[in-house]
Parts: sequence; C-alpha cells; structure tokens
Amino acid sequence: MKIVKNSILLFVWLSAVISPAIAQTNSFKNIKKAYLTSTKALTISGEVKGYYTFWFLEKVNKKENSFMLTIMDENLETTQEIELTKDKNFILLESAYNGSTFCFSFINYKLKVVEYNMYDLNGKASGTYTTEKLSNMELQYMASLVASEDDVYSGGLMPVTDKGFIRYGMEKGDGWRYTMEMITNKGKKLWETNSGNEDGKAYESASPMYSNGNVLVSLISTRKGMMSKNMDAYCVFTNTTNGNELFKTEPVSDNDKKYVFQPIGINFDESVNEYYLYGEYFKSGDKIMKDKSQGFYFQNISKSGALIKESFASWTKDIAAKLPVNENGKMDKNMSIVIHNMVRTADGKLFAIGEQFKKSVSAGGVALNILAAANGQSGGSDAAIMKIEIHDMVVLEFDENMDIEKAKVFNKASQNVYLPKGYGSLSTPMLGYILKSRGAFDYNFTSMSADRTTFHCAYTNYDRNKAEASNYVIGNISYTGDKLEFEKIRLAKKPTSFLVMPAKPGYLAILEYFSKEKKIDIRLHELNQ
Repeated sequence: MKIVKNSILLFVWLSAVISPAIAQTNSFKNIKKAYLTSTKALTISGEVKGYYTFWFLEKVNKKENSFMLTIMDENLETTQEIELTKDKNFILLESAYNGSTFCFSFINYKLKVVEYNMYDLNGKASGTYTTEKLSNMELQYMASLVASEDDVYSGGLMPVTDKGFIRYGMEKGDGWRYTMEMITNKGKKLWETNSGNEDGKAYESASPMYSNGNVLVSLISTRKGMMSKNMDAYCVFTNTTNGNELFKTEPVSDNDKKYVFQPIGINFDESVNEYYLYGEYFKSGDKIMKDKSQGFYFQNISKSGALIKESFASWTKDIAAKLPVNENGKMDKNMSIVIHNMVRTADGKLFAIGEQFKKSVSAGGVALNILAAANGQSGGSDAAIMKIEIHDMVVLEFDENMDIEKAKVFNKASQNVYLPKGYGSLSTPMLGYILKSRGAFDYNFTSMSADRTTFHCAYTNYDRNKAEASNYVIGNISYTGDKLEFEKIRLAKKPTSFLVMPAKPGYLAILEYFSKEKKIDIRLHELNQ
C-alpha cells in the first residue's frame, strides 16, 4: 500500500475552546463503497478527540483499487485525507486505532495471507506486517467472520494503547491451538504466544475482550472435539510487553465448584483498581453450548488475579423480582438477556446494559426446506430454519452488594437475525454471545463522563411506524446522576445504512450513507440535557 495524496493540513487535536460557530457537520461525495465498521471515534482516556472513516474510492486499473482514509477532529472538521492504493486481491477485514497509530488489516485468499498496514496521525505509513501462509482451516474461519462485502469484520485485531496491535490466529497441532502476536506500530512482531496446552487433543479459539497499555484480556474457549458441545470458557490475562501469561480465570465457580461459567465481558474499575468480570452461569455438569443458564455471575478480581468477590443473580429468584420470569427461569415471552456493558458510577451504583432476545422458528425457512425435500434436494434448502428475535433494551441497576435494585425496559421495534444451519442446536446464551461478538444486536456503545457521574448508552433501530417520514431511529439512554432518561432521535431521511458514535460531552455523532447518491453525511446531534 502506498500514499498517493496527502492534504496540506497536519492532524492536531483541537482544544475544547473551539468556537461553537463551527458547523459540526461534514459531507463526503463520490463514495463507491462505505465500510461502516471502519468508521470509528478516536478516543484518548475515554474522551472523544476525533473520528476516522475508510471507504472504497475506485478501481485504479485492472490490478489495483483506491481507498480513502479521512481523519476529522471532534467537531467533524476534516484534518487529513490520505488516498491509498492496494492490490485488488486484498480485501479489507477491519481497522483499529491505539491512540497514536491506525492499523488496517487486509486478507488475500489467493496468497493465503493477512497484511497489516500501519499509519500515523499524519497519514504517513509507519509499517507493514504480513502473516505467514495461513492454513485452509484458518482462512475458512476468518471468512466465516466476514459478515458481507460491505460490512467487513473479522474479530482478530485488538489495539494496545500507544504500543501496537494484537492479532489472533490459529495453529494446527493435536487439534487446534489459538495464537496471539504482538505487532508494533512499526509493523514488527514483538512476540508470539499460544495456550501452552499440551494435554491431549483440544480445539481452542480466542477473542479479544479488553486491553490497555499493559494488559490484554482474551476470552478462551476450548473443547476436546471439534463438534463437541462440552466446552470450557475462561479468560487469560497477558503481559503486552513480553506475551507472558499473568494469570487466568477458572471455568467453574469458587463456590464449591457447583457452577460453570460463560464469560461475557470485563471492565477495569480504576476507582478501586479491580477488574470486573461478568457472564452467565450454569449448573455443574451442564453444557454451556446446549443448556440454559441459571442467571448472571459477577467477579471482582485484583490486578494480581486474586478473586476478591463472587456473586450471582439468578433468573428465578433475583431477576424475577424485577422482571417477569416463569418457573423455568425464562422471562416473559421466553426472552433472554445479553449483557453488552457494565458501568460503575461515582455514586457507587453499578448498571448492566443489556438487550432482550429469543430463539424462534423461521416459518419461511421451514417452508423452503419442506419444498426442497419434496423436490428431492438432499439436505433440503439452505434457508435458515431458526432465527433470533432481537427485542427491547434492558438496564439492570445493582447496589454495592450486587443485589438488583431496579430493572427498566426501553421498548423498541424487534428485528430478526437468521441463523446458519446447525446453529439452532446451540443454547440461547451461546447464540447471544456469538451474535454479540459479530455486532448483530441493536446496541452501539456506552460512554461515561470524565467524573463518572453520568453515562449515555446508544442503539440503532428500524421503527415500523409508517406514519413517519423515516423509520430509522437512534435511541439514547442516559443516567443523569439520579435517574435513567430516554430520548428517541428519528432520522429525517432514509439512508442505505447509518451509524451512531460517541462524541464530545452532550452530543452523539450520526453518520448516514446514501448508496445511490454515493454520499456520506455526518453530524453532531445535541442531546436533551
């Protein structure tokens, strides 16, 4: 990849005293293809300092394609435009920013490699790293994580603040073992590590959960057989300087080992200097890929890995007291909840931000499979028989003892996600985790004020109210220091796709892509205070 064009503007962080007369909007034309998963906010210590976008411009010739990287400040003023050319056989996977450097990964199925390209804030290429030739199994795995040509995503790249980036891979042994490589901002491999598991056949996978300048937290899943539903899940904490394992969590509870865990997310609470891990728990002997969970578990873990506290919120006892749950531990209408994030505010309260969903039968998929069978097609149709219905947002409020004080539901229109064949046999919690990791839910992000007194949670949705000019909406749930409030933002137009991102205090950033007009509009929306 090479730089073809640079703007004369240097990229600098603008201070918060910029005149409010700035329009706080921007527009880009002649956009042949937009990669919304590679449009992100640039943050430093949790504060939004700008944005970057990456999109396809045009075919330069028979062998090369042209892309544009645009960098904006926090008021959406363009500060840098960099035009990049790339061999047409390289397909964008994902992008990341670590506070000082951008990284774009491209896969080449013909050469069987992934290439990582690094750029500094001025758009100058700082390094390139190319993997060794990948196995067919690894290529197939990465291809399965690419949602579509226009909505790329691989889940194999994690920024490490100011130092570089972690890439996740696989290696064949007695089964499959996960690997992790640390790539510096200059494109050099600093270290490589794997699980170190030599105890018989195992099939492992790893995915990023959290990172800062010193520690990387990865979610590890392992099973004895490739198709086995008996899986262990735990977290590994890795030193980003040398790749050494610091410690790992247990896949079972510390309470007489009577529960099995499926981790979902982790935060680091600087106010108490502890990690906060959460997920769903199952009865001992249950299979987390098959059986229903008993509820949510929470762990406070010290920086050295010591378990400080472990607590549980069951469906039938704790959550049922705040949300309707039947005798089988299911919510009203057979709903489940996936937790997207947990935040602790300065007043000591803890909020779990989740979304309701349930697994159901796709009537259309069943009909097509019956028709295919009647026509003699072996294996039936490729149409999905099962689907996931995504429903309302839920915020659970806990006290300092991890007891649920309140639960509030924020209604929104439902949507369907159709499952590939074979996925319908997985447990609902496992499906929720898979869909969450691939960004299939409506939830977008949670941002907290610097003093931790307030937070905002945003989601995007398609509202079927045909009386309105546009059915596209953005929901914003705010905690104002004493209560939860809600605001619905309806788009005035009908974009091909749209995105909501965090912004400077009091605002949201909204991006709208119009494919027919080949245009992107982005603006700051002031929230109700």
